[in-house]
Amino acid sequence: MDGATRRSEGRGRRLWRWDAGFVVRGGRCLGAGSAKWELVGHGCPYYCAGTKYQWSSWIVSLIALGLCATGCVSNTNSQSTKLGGIEGTLEAAGRGDVEAQFLLGLSYKNGWDVPEDFAEAVRWYRAAAEQGHKNAQFELGSIYRTGDGVEQNVAEAIKWYTHAAKQGMVSAQYNLGVIYGTGEGIEKNHAQAVKWYKCAAEQGMVTAQYNVGVYYAKGEGVEKDSAQAVRWYRAAADQGLAEAQLFLGSMYFYGEGVSKDTAEAARWIGLAAEKGNANAQFNFGIMHRNGEGVAKDSIEAVRWFRAAAEQGVREAQYSLAVMLRDGEGVEPSLAEAAIWFREASVRGLADAQLKLGYMHAVGEGVATDSTEAARWFRAAAEQGEAYAQFNLASVLRVGKGVEKNVVEAFMWYHLATAKISRAGSERDSLAMEMAPDQIEEAKRRASEFTPRKWEEVKPQ
Repeated sequence: MDGATRRSEGRGRRLWRWDAGFVVRGGRCLGAGSAKWELVGHGCPYYCAGTKYQWSSWIVSLIALGLCATGCVSNTNSQSTKLGGIEGTLEAAGRGDVEAQFLLGLSYKNGWDVPEDFAEAVRWYRAAAEQGHKNAQFELGSIYRTGDGVEQNVAEAIKWYTHAAKQGMVSAQYNLGVIYGTGEGIEKNHAQAVKWYKCAAEQGMVTAQYNVGVYYAKGEGVEKDSAQAVRWYRAAADQGLAEAQLFLGSMYFYGEGVSKDTAEAARWIGLAAEKGNANAQFNFGIMHRNGEGVAKDSIEAVRWFRAAAEQGVREAQYSLAVMLRDGEGVEPSLAEAAIWFREASVRGLADAQLKLGYMHAVGEGVATDSTEAARWFRAAAEQGEAYAQFNLASVLRVGKGVEKNVVEAFMWYHLATAKISRAGSERDSLAMEMAPDQIEEAKRRASEFTPRKWEEVKPQ
Protein backbone atom coordinates (compact mmCIF):
# COMPACT_ATOMS: atom_id res chain seq x y z
CA MET A 1 0.00 0.00 0.00
CA ASP A 2 2.86 2.40 0.78
CA GLY A 3 3.92 2.50 -2.84
CA ALA A 4 0.54 3.90 -3.74
CA THR A 5 0.47 6.52 -1.02
CA ARG A 6 3.98 7.87 -0.65
CA ARG A 7 3.93 9.78 -3.88
CA SER A 8 5.51 13.12 -4.70
CA GLU A 9 4.25 16.02 -2.60
CA GLY A 10 4.63 18.47 -5.47
CA ARG A 11 7.55 20.45 -4.12
CA GLY A 12 7.74 22.40 -7.38
CA ARG A 13 4.15 23.50 -6.92
CA ARG A 14 3.19 26.79 -8.54
CA LEU A 15 1.06 29.44 -6.97
CA TRP A 16 -2.42 28.25 -6.14
CA ARG A 17 -4.87 29.56 -8.75
CA TRP A 18 -8.47 30.28 -7.92
CA ASP A 19 -11.26 32.36 -9.42
CA ALA A 20 -11.16 35.98 -8.40
CA GLY A 21 -14.23 36.87 -6.42
CA PHE A 22 -15.90 40.24 -6.31
CA VAL A 23 -15.59 42.22 -3.12
CA VAL A 24 -18.62 43.94 -1.68
CA ARG A 25 -18.16 46.31 1.22
CA GLY A 26 -20.40 48.16 3.56
CA GLY A 27 -20.09 51.82 4.39
CA ARG A 28 -21.70 55.12 5.20
CA CYS A 29 -23.77 57.24 2.86
CA LEU A 30 -22.78 60.57 1.42
CA GLY A 31 -23.46 63.66 3.39
CA ALA A 32 -25.19 66.66 1.84
CA GLY A 33 -23.38 68.67 -0.79
CA SER A 34 -21.06 67.63 -3.61
CA ALA A 35 -17.55 68.16 -4.85
CA LYS A 36 -16.19 67.62 -8.36
CA TRP A 37 -13.79 64.77 -8.98
CA GLU A 38 -11.61 64.34 -12.01
CA LEU A 39 -12.04 61.05 -13.86
CA VAL A 40 -9.10 58.71 -13.73
CA GLY A 41 -10.00 57.15 -17.06
CA HIS A 42 -12.82 56.73 -19.51
CA GLY A 43 -15.92 54.60 -19.70
CA CYS A 44 -18.32 56.36 -17.30
CA PRO A 45 -21.39 57.44 -19.32
CA TYR A 46 -22.25 60.22 -16.89
CA TYR A 47 -20.43 63.10 -15.24
CA CYS A 48 -18.99 61.51 -12.13
CA ALA A 49 -19.20 64.19 -9.48
CA GLY A 50 -20.03 63.53 -5.88
CA THR A 51 -18.96 63.79 -2.31
CA LYS A 52 -16.07 61.52 -1.43
CA TYR A 53 -17.43 58.27 -0.07
CA GLN A 54 -15.83 56.82 3.05
CA TRP A 55 -15.90 53.03 3.33
CA SER A 56 -15.42 50.83 6.34
CA SER A 57 -12.48 48.46 6.38
CA TRP A 58 -14.27 45.15 6.69
CA ILE A 59 -15.08 42.77 3.88
CA VAL A 60 -18.17 40.61 3.56
CA SER A 61 -19.23 38.10 0.96
CA LEU A 62 -22.86 39.14 1.18
CA ILE A 63 -24.32 42.24 -0.44
CA ALA A 64 -23.54 45.34 1.57
CA LEU A 65 -26.27 47.95 1.61
CA GLY A 66 -25.13 51.56 1.49
CA LEU A 67 -27.69 52.73 4.03
CA CYS A 68 -27.38 56.19 5.50
CA ALA A 69 -26.58 55.97 9.18
CA THR A 70 -24.34 58.00 11.47
CA GLY A 71 -22.53 59.52 8.51
CA CYS A 72 -25.42 61.90 8.01
CA VAL A 73 -26.16 62.69 11.65
CA SER A 74 -24.02 65.79 12.03
CA ASN A 75 -25.23 67.28 8.75
CA THR A 76 -28.84 66.54 9.68
CA ASN A 77 -28.64 68.06 13.15
CA SER A 78 -26.91 71.19 11.86
CA GLN A 79 -29.39 71.71 9.02
CA SER A 80 -32.38 70.99 11.27
CA THR A 81 -31.18 73.64 13.74
CA LYS A 82 -30.91 76.19 10.95
CA LEU A 83 -34.51 75.43 9.97
CA GLY A 84 -35.78 75.99 13.50
CA GLY A 85 -35.94 72.45 14.80
CA ILE A 86 -38.39 69.77 13.73
CA GLU A 87 -41.30 72.26 13.56
CA GLY A 88 -39.39 74.53 11.24
CA THR A 89 -38.27 71.55 9.16
CA LEU A 90 -41.88 70.37 8.78
CA GLU A 91 -42.98 73.84 7.73
CA ALA A 92 -40.15 74.22 5.21
CA ALA A 93 -40.76 70.72 3.81
CA GLY A 94 -44.43 71.55 3.33
CA ARG A 95 -43.39 74.59 1.29
CA GLY A 96 -41.33 72.32 -0.96
CA ASP A 97 -37.87 72.94 0.48
CA VAL A 98 -35.95 69.94 -0.86
CA GLU A 99 -33.33 69.82 1.91
CA ALA A 100 -36.05 69.95 4.56
CA GLN A 101 -37.90 67.11 2.83
CA PHE A 102 -34.74 65.01 2.82
CA LEU A 103 -34.05 65.79 6.50
CA LEU A 104 -37.60 64.78 7.39
CA GLY A 105 -37.09 61.50 5.59
CA LEU A 106 -33.97 60.86 7.66
CA SER A 107 -35.71 61.91 10.86
CA TYR A 108 -38.72 59.64 10.36
CA LYS A 109 -36.54 56.74 9.29
CA ASN A 110 -34.25 57.00 12.32
CA GLY A 111 -36.69 58.37 14.91
CA TRP A 112 -34.85 61.68 15.37
CA ASP A 113 -37.15 64.15 17.21
CA VAL A 114 -40.16 62.32 15.75
CA PRO A 115 -41.55 58.79 16.16
CA GLU A 116 -39.91 56.31 13.80
CA ASP A 117 -42.25 55.98 10.81
CA PHE A 118 -41.07 54.36 7.58
CA ALA A 119 -44.18 55.35 5.67
CA GLU A 120 -43.52 59.01 6.46
CA ALA A 121 -39.83 58.54 5.70
CA VAL A 122 -40.68 57.17 2.25
CA ARG A 123 -43.15 60.02 1.69
CA TRP A 124 -40.59 62.74 2.36
CA TYR A 125 -37.70 60.93 0.66
CA ARG A 126 -39.88 60.61 -2.43
CA ALA A 127 -40.79 64.28 -2.33
CA ALA A 128 -37.12 65.24 -2.24
CA ALA A 129 -36.09 62.56 -4.72
CA GLU A 130 -38.62 63.74 -7.28
CA GLN A 131 -37.02 67.18 -7.04
CA GLY A 132 -33.67 65.61 -7.90
CA HIS A 133 -32.09 65.34 -4.43
CA LYS A 134 -29.51 62.61 -4.99
CA ASN A 135 -29.14 61.61 -1.34
CA ALA A 136 -32.92 61.19 -1.10
CA GLN A 137 -32.86 59.16 -4.31
CA PHE A 138 -30.18 56.93 -2.83
CA GLU A 139 -32.05 56.46 0.45
CA LEU A 140 -35.29 55.72 -1.36
CA GLY A 141 -33.49 53.15 -3.50
CA SER A 142 -32.04 51.52 -0.38
CA ILE A 143 -35.45 51.31 1.28
CA TYR A 144 -36.98 49.59 -1.76
CA ARG A 145 -33.95 47.31 -1.98
CA THR A 146 -34.36 46.04 1.58
CA GLY A 147 -38.14 46.29 1.83
CA ASP A 148 -37.96 48.28 5.09
CA GLY A 149 -41.40 49.82 5.56
CA VAL A 150 -42.39 49.16 1.96
CA GLU A 151 -42.86 46.13 -0.25
CA GLN A 152 -39.44 45.11 -1.52
CA ASN A 153 -39.07 46.18 -5.14
CA VAL A 154 -35.65 45.81 -6.77
CA ALA A 155 -36.81 47.47 -9.98
CA GLU A 156 -37.83 50.54 -7.99
CA ALA A 157 -34.50 50.41 -6.13
CA ILE A 158 -32.63 50.35 -9.44
CA LYS A 159 -34.71 53.29 -10.69
CA TRP A 160 -33.79 55.55 -7.77
CA TYR A 161 -30.19 54.36 -7.52
CA THR A 162 -29.82 55.15 -11.22
CA HIS A 163 -31.10 58.70 -10.72
CA ALA A 164 -28.54 59.21 -7.95
CA ALA A 165 -25.79 57.45 -9.88
CA LYS A 166 -26.29 59.71 -12.90
CA GLN A 167 -25.64 62.65 -10.58
CA GLY A 168 -22.31 61.10 -9.65
CA MET A 169 -23.15 59.49 -6.32
CA VAL A 170 -20.47 56.86 -6.00
CA SER A 171 -22.41 54.75 -3.48
CA ALA A 172 -25.36 54.48 -5.85
CA GLN A 173 -23.05 53.57 -8.73
CA TYR A 174 -21.43 50.89 -6.62
CA ASN A 175 -24.73 49.45 -5.41
CA LEU A 176 -25.97 49.22 -9.00
CA GLY A 177 -22.81 47.28 -9.82
CA VAL A 178 -23.58 44.90 -6.96
CA ILE A 179 -27.22 44.41 -7.96
CA TYR A 180 -26.48 43.79 -11.64
CA GLY A 181 -23.37 41.70 -10.93
CA THR A 182 -24.97 39.39 -8.37
CA GLY A 183 -28.40 39.21 -9.97
CA GLU A 184 -30.04 40.53 -6.83
CA GLY A 185 -33.73 40.17 -7.62
CA ILE A 186 -33.05 40.46 -11.34
CA GLU A 187 -31.21 38.56 -14.04
CA LYS A 188 -27.46 39.09 -13.91
CA ASN A 189 -26.15 41.70 -16.32
CA HIS A 190 -22.36 41.86 -16.19
CA ALA A 191 -22.15 44.61 -18.81
CA GLN A 192 -24.30 46.89 -16.64
CA ALA A 193 -22.40 45.83 -13.54
CA VAL A 194 -19.00 46.71 -14.94
CA LYS A 195 -20.33 50.01 -16.33
CA TRP A 196 -21.45 51.18 -12.90
CA TYR A 197 -18.48 49.70 -11.06
CA LYS A 198 -16.24 51.59 -13.45
CA CYS A 199 -18.02 54.86 -12.63
CA ALA A 200 -17.36 54.30 -8.94
CA ALA A 201 -13.82 53.10 -9.65
CA GLU A 202 -12.99 56.24 -11.59
CA GLN A 203 -13.94 58.24 -8.52
CA GLY A 204 -11.46 56.25 -6.47
CA MET A 205 -13.63 53.69 -4.70
CA VAL A 206 -11.18 50.93 -3.88
CA THR A 207 -13.54 47.95 -3.97
CA ALA A 208 -15.04 49.12 -7.25
CA GLN A 209 -11.53 49.34 -8.71
CA TYR A 210 -10.84 45.78 -7.63
CA ASN A 211 -14.14 44.52 -9.07
CA VAL A 212 -13.46 46.20 -12.43
CA GLY A 213 -10.12 44.40 -12.42
CA VAL A 214 -11.91 41.10 -11.83
CA TYR A 215 -14.27 41.73 -14.74
CA TYR A 216 -11.39 42.46 -17.12
CA ALA A 217 -9.47 39.41 -15.86
CA LYS A 218 -12.47 37.14 -16.41
CA GLY A 219 -13.77 38.80 -19.56
CA GLU A 220 -17.29 39.12 -18.16
CA GLY A 221 -19.27 42.15 -19.30
CA VAL A 222 -16.18 43.41 -21.14
CA GLU A 223 -13.64 41.90 -23.49
CA LYS A 224 -10.96 40.06 -21.52
CA ASP A 225 -8.00 42.38 -21.09
CA SER A 226 -5.22 41.43 -18.70
CA ALA A 227 -3.53 44.81 -19.02
CA GLN A 228 -6.72 46.56 -17.91
CA ALA A 229 -7.09 44.03 -15.09
CA VAL A 230 -3.58 44.94 -13.92
CA ARG A 231 -4.40 48.64 -14.14
CA TRP A 232 -7.43 48.35 -11.88
CA TYR A 233 -5.88 45.83 -9.51
CA ARG A 234 -2.96 48.24 -9.11
CA ALA A 235 -5.27 51.19 -8.40
CA ALA A 236 -6.94 49.23 -5.60
CA ALA A 237 -3.67 47.68 -4.40
CA ASP A 238 -2.11 51.14 -4.07
CA GLN A 239 -4.98 51.99 -1.72
CA GLY A 240 -4.12 48.95 0.39
CA LEU A 241 -6.86 46.46 -0.58
CA ALA A 242 -5.42 43.04 0.23
CA GLU A 243 -7.46 41.17 -2.39
CA ALA A 244 -6.16 43.50 -5.11
CA GLN A 245 -2.59 43.16 -3.86
CA LEU A 246 -2.90 39.38 -4.01
CA PHE A 247 -4.23 39.32 -7.56
CA LEU A 248 -1.80 41.97 -8.78
CA GLY A 249 0.95 39.76 -7.38
CA SER A 250 -0.53 36.80 -9.21
CA MET A 251 -0.50 38.75 -12.49
CA TYR A 252 3.19 39.51 -12.00
CA PHE A 253 3.93 35.91 -11.10
CA TYR A 254 2.37 34.53 -14.29
CA GLY A 255 3.21 37.49 -16.54
CA GLU A 256 -0.41 38.25 -17.37
CA GLY A 257 -0.94 41.80 -18.59
CA VAL A 258 2.51 42.72 -17.31
CA SER A 259 6.08 41.44 -17.66
CA LYS A 260 6.70 38.40 -15.47
CA ASP A 261 8.47 39.47 -12.30
CA THR A 262 8.44 37.03 -9.38
CA ALA A 263 10.13 39.52 -7.05
CA GLU A 264 7.37 42.06 -7.68
CA ALA A 265 4.84 39.26 -7.30
CA ALA A 266 6.31 38.41 -3.91
CA ARG A 267 6.23 42.06 -2.84
CA TRP A 268 2.50 42.44 -3.52
CA ILE A 269 1.53 39.01 -2.22
CA GLY A 270 3.61 39.66 0.89
CA LEU A 271 1.75 42.93 1.52
CA ALA A 272 -1.57 41.11 1.30
CA ALA A 273 -0.28 38.32 3.54
CA GLU A 274 0.83 40.81 6.19
CA LYS A 275 -2.71 42.24 6.16
CA GLY A 276 -4.03 38.79 7.06
CA ASN A 277 -5.38 37.66 3.69
CA ALA A 278 -5.43 33.88 4.05
CA ASN A 279 -4.98 33.03 0.36
CA ALA A 280 -2.05 35.44 0.15
CA GLN A 281 -0.49 33.82 3.23
CA PHE A 282 -0.78 30.40 1.63
CA ASN A 283 0.76 31.60 -1.65
CA PHE A 284 3.51 33.45 0.19
CA GLY A 285 4.27 30.16 1.90
CA ILE A 286 4.57 28.43 -1.49
CA MET A 287 6.92 31.14 -2.73
CA HIS A 288 9.17 30.74 0.32
CA ARG A 289 9.14 26.96 0.04
CA ASN A 290 10.09 27.03 -3.64
CA GLY A 291 12.35 30.10 -3.52
CA GLU A 292 10.35 32.02 -6.12
CA GLY A 293 10.64 35.79 -5.84
CA VAL A 294 12.16 35.38 -2.37
CA ALA A 295 15.00 33.39 -0.88
CA LYS A 296 14.09 29.77 -0.27
CA ASP A 297 13.20 29.49 3.39
CA SER A 298 11.36 26.50 4.81
CA ILE A 299 10.93 28.16 8.21
CA GLU A 300 9.14 31.12 6.61
CA ALA A 301 7.10 28.72 4.50
CA VAL A 302 5.92 26.97 7.65
CA ARG A 303 5.10 30.31 9.25
CA TRP A 304 2.87 31.41 6.40
CA PHE A 305 1.29 28.00 5.87
CA ARG A 306 0.38 27.97 9.55
CA ALA A 307 -1.10 31.47 9.38
CA ALA A 308 -3.33 30.46 6.46
CA ALA A 309 -4.10 27.05 7.96
CA GLU A 310 -5.38 28.67 11.14
CA GLN A 311 -7.78 30.68 8.96
CA GLY A 312 -9.15 27.49 7.42
CA VAL A 313 -7.39 27.32 4.04
CA ARG A 314 -7.39 23.60 3.45
CA GLU A 315 -4.46 23.64 0.99
CA ALA A 316 -2.39 25.43 3.61
CA GLN A 317 -3.45 22.90 6.23
CA TYR A 318 -2.31 20.11 3.91
CA SER A 319 1.01 21.82 3.13
CA LEU A 320 1.69 22.46 6.81
CA ALA A 321 0.90 18.83 7.60
CA VAL A 322 3.38 17.62 4.96
CA MET A 323 6.13 19.82 6.37
CA LEU A 324 5.38 18.68 9.92
CA ARG A 325 5.42 15.06 8.81
CA ASP A 326 8.72 15.45 7.00
CA GLY A 327 10.35 17.85 9.49
CA GLU A 328 10.90 20.48 6.82
CA GLY A 329 11.44 23.90 8.40
CA VAL A 330 9.98 22.65 11.64
CA GLU A 331 10.55 19.94 14.26
CA PRO A 332 8.89 16.79 12.87
CA SER A 333 5.62 15.82 14.52
CA LEU A 334 3.47 13.06 13.09
CA ALA A 335 0.80 13.76 15.70
CA GLU A 336 0.45 17.41 14.69
CA ALA A 337 0.69 16.46 11.03
CA ALA A 338 -2.27 14.14 11.51
CA ILE A 339 -4.24 16.97 13.11
CA TRP A 340 -3.72 19.23 10.12
CA PHE A 341 -4.35 16.44 7.60
CA ARG A 342 -7.66 15.90 9.40
CA GLU A 343 -8.52 19.62 9.27
CA ALA A 344 -7.95 19.61 5.51
CA SER A 345 -9.78 16.30 5.15
CA VAL A 346 -12.99 17.48 6.80
CA ARG A 347 -12.89 20.42 4.39
CA GLY A 348 -12.89 17.96 1.52
CA LEU A 349 -9.31 17.98 0.22
CA ALA A 350 -8.80 14.58 -1.39
CA ASP A 351 -4.98 14.62 -1.09
CA ALA A 352 -5.31 15.12 2.66
CA GLN A 353 -7.93 12.40 2.94
CA LEU A 354 -5.56 9.98 1.22
CA LYS A 355 -2.75 10.86 3.64
CA LEU A 356 -5.00 10.66 6.69
CA GLY A 357 -6.28 7.28 5.56
CA TYR A 358 -2.72 6.06 5.20
CA MET A 359 -1.78 7.32 8.69
CA HIS A 360 -4.73 5.45 10.20
CA ALA A 361 -3.84 2.35 8.20
CA VAL A 362 -0.27 2.15 9.49
CA GLY A 363 -0.61 3.99 12.82
CA GLU A 364 1.50 7.08 11.99
CA GLY A 365 0.71 9.93 14.38
CA VAL A 366 -2.61 8.32 15.26
CA ALA A 367 -3.77 4.97 16.57
CA THR A 368 -4.09 2.24 13.96
CA ASP A 369 -7.73 2.20 12.86
CA SER A 370 -8.67 0.23 9.75
CA THR A 371 -12.22 1.56 9.78
CA GLU A 372 -11.05 5.17 9.76
CA ALA A 373 -8.51 4.33 7.07
CA ALA A 374 -11.21 2.87 4.83
CA ARG A 375 -13.49 5.84 5.52
CA TRP A 376 -10.96 8.40 4.35
CA PHE A 377 -9.79 6.31 1.39
CA ARG A 378 -13.42 6.18 0.25
CA ALA A 379 -13.91 9.92 0.72
CA ALA A 380 -10.96 10.66 -1.56
CA ALA A 381 -11.78 7.85 -4.00
CA GLU A 382 -15.28 9.20 -4.57
CA GLN A 383 -13.69 12.50 -5.58
CA GLY A 384 -11.59 10.70 -8.20
CA GLU A 385 -8.25 10.40 -6.34
CA ALA A 386 -6.59 7.42 -8.06
CA TYR A 387 -4.26 6.43 -5.19
CA ALA A 388 -7.18 6.45 -2.78
CA GLN A 389 -9.14 4.31 -5.23
CA PHE A 390 -6.28 1.82 -5.28
CA ASN A 391 -6.07 1.73 -1.48
CA LEU A 392 -9.83 1.43 -1.07
CA ALA A 393 -9.82 -1.48 -3.50
CA SER A 394 -7.08 -3.15 -1.46
CA VAL A 395 -9.01 -2.98 1.82
CA LEU A 396 -12.29 -4.02 0.18
CA ARG A 397 -10.54 -7.02 -1.36
CA VAL A 398 -9.61 -8.45 2.04
CA GLY A 399 -12.31 -6.84 4.20
CA LYS A 400 -9.97 -4.76 6.35
CA GLY A 401 -11.91 -2.04 8.18
CA VAL A 402 -14.80 -2.56 5.83
CA GLU A 403 -16.99 -5.47 4.71
CA LYS A 404 -15.29 -7.55 2.03
CA ASN A 405 -16.66 -6.80 -1.43
CA VAL A 406 -14.75 -8.11 -4.43
CA VAL A 407 -17.10 -6.51 -6.97
CA GLU A 408 -16.50 -3.06 -5.54
CA ALA A 409 -12.78 -3.79 -5.13
CA PHE A 410 -12.56 -4.70 -8.84
CA MET A 411 -14.41 -1.48 -9.73
CA TRP A 412 -11.97 0.72 -7.79
CA TYR A 413 -8.90 -1.09 -9.15
CA HIS A 414 -10.32 -0.63 -12.64
CA LEU A 415 -10.80 3.10 -12.10
CA ALA A 416 -7.33 3.49 -10.61
CA THR A 417 -5.69 2.05 -13.75
CA ALA A 418 -6.08 5.49 -15.36
CA LYS A 419 -3.07 6.66 -13.30
CA ILE A 420 -1.58 3.59 -11.59
CA SER A 421 -0.27 0.79 -13.76
CA ARG A 422 -0.04 -1.61 -10.82
CA ALA A 423 -3.81 -1.31 -10.39
CA GLY A 424 -4.29 -3.24 -13.62
CA SER A 425 -2.32 -6.25 -12.43
CA GLU A 426 -4.12 -6.23 -9.06
CA ARG A 427 -7.47 -6.06 -10.83
CA ASP A 428 -6.57 -8.96 -13.12
CA SER A 429 -5.35 -10.99 -10.17
CA LEU A 430 -8.63 -10.37 -8.35
CA ALA A 431 -10.62 -11.34 -11.45
CA MET A 432 -9.29 -14.88 -11.12
CA GLU A 433 -11.23 -15.13 -7.83
CA MET A 434 -14.50 -13.81 -9.29
CA ALA A 435 -17.40 -15.20 -11.29
CA PRO A 436 -17.98 -13.75 -14.81
CA ASP A 437 -21.20 -12.02 -13.75
CA GLN A 438 -19.38 -10.31 -10.86
CA ILE A 439 -16.74 -9.02 -13.24
CA GLU A 440 -19.39 -7.66 -15.61
CA GLU A 441 -21.18 -5.94 -12.73
CA ALA A 442 -17.92 -4.37 -11.55
CA LYS A 443 -17.13 -3.10 -15.04
CA ARG A 444 -20.64 -1.66 -15.36
CA ARG A 445 -20.26 0.25 -12.10
CA ALA A 446 -16.88 1.55 -13.19
CA SER A 447 -18.29 2.77 -16.51
CA GLU A 448 -21.02 4.70 -14.68
CA PHE A 449 -18.72 6.28 -12.11
CA THR A 450 -18.24 10.03 -12.12
CA PRO A 451 -16.20 11.87 -9.47
CA ARG A 452 -18.36 13.68 -6.96
CA LYS A 453 -17.84 16.87 -5.01
CA TRP A 454 -17.10 16.62 -1.32
CA GLU A 455 -20.46 18.20 -0.51
CA GLU A 456 -22.11 15.21 -2.15
CA VAL A 457 -20.13 12.51 -0.39
CA LYS A 458 -19.33 13.85 3.10
CA PRO A 459 -21.18 12.23 6.02
CA GLN A 460 -24.28 14.15 7.05
